[in-house]
Amino acid sequence: MPDRPWEIYTLTDPRTLRARYVGVTHCPKNRYREHLHQATKGRTHLHNWIRSLVRLGCKPIYLVLEYGKGPGWQDRERFWIVTHRKFCNLTNLTDGGDGAPGHVVSAEQRRIASIVQTGKKHKPLSPEVRCKMAALHRGTRHSRERCARISEALKKPVLCIETGATFPSITEAARVFGVTDSTIRQAIHKGYRGCGHYWRLVDTEGVI
Repeated sequence: MPDRPWEIYTLTDPRTLRARYVGVTHCPKNRYREHLHQATKGRTHLHNWIRSLVRLGCKPIYLVLEYGKGPGWQDRERFWIVTHRKFCNLTNLTDGGDGAPGHVVSAEQRRIASIVQTGKKHKPLSPEVRCKMAALHRGTRHSRERCARISEALKKPVLCIETGATFPSITEAARVFGVTDSTIRQAIHKGYRGCGHYWRLVDTEGVI
């Protein structure tokens, strides 16, 4: 089927809200179940991560990045993998676009990828840096006008740019992603990522 629909998705860690896997599929519901089933016996980094969540009573969050039809999914999958590798510790064994949606890589590919990924860890923040970050926010006070603007903005619809998902308010988006209101509000205000995504208010000329 030349115009068969496909979608690029991530499996996201519910604890950190960071994507851990980027994939493509023609059958979203089946593909998610396949991931969970394969993780019961699989030995890849992805399978180990999913099992670690299940032991904690959690499951990966399935988020759609892009929809499409027909050819072109290979390039789009590569794009999203490269993009997420800049700020996420992905479990993907390849750069994408190298098989059919849902393709399972060989044991040799897993062995090579395991060697490449060995020792790659995020450097933790030093105690000095953590203290400085805390000091920046300690004792901060907003004017009544500022508080009113924040309160009003929290009630407006907000858009997650990467996924295209719209939420009725910042508060609701924060609840779904398990973060504080200020995380998303500051991401909108300063133009940086909040819980791994870019955000903007909907139906407004400016941002807070």
